[in-house]
Amino acid sequence: MSLLADDDGIKHYEKTSLSCVSADNLAGDLAEIGRKQVILTGMETHVCILQSAINLLSNDCQVFIVSDVVCSRHREGYETSLIRLNQAGAIITNTESAVFEWLRDTKHEHFKSLQSLIR
Repeated sequence: MSLLADDDGIKHYEKTSLSCVSADNLAGDLAEIGRKQVILTGMETHVCILQSAINLLSNDCQVFIVSDVVCSRHREGYETSLIRLNQAGAIITNTESAVFEWLRDTKHEHFKSLQSLIR
């Protein structure tokens, strides 16, 4: 399940509903720490990722879907859900783009090690 990291550590959430927003007060915890950007990865893009993203968007979050670390059993479900997510306002990205956006500069202390893992 999704992890919520803050300055004090990482909190784990048990996810039994299709949308992660329903898990153990995730939405309340996001609001409490002021987190408005959420990155989603995982399985069943056409169900769980889709429902989670739609719920997060309705909670005024900026949602990023990392396309190379989400999946569906069937290619068609994967592709149509990414289109729907993009139309709903989610930002579709990939691992390399996300990681280098976080690093911002080739002088970042972890740039070379992460670059070698990604490429």
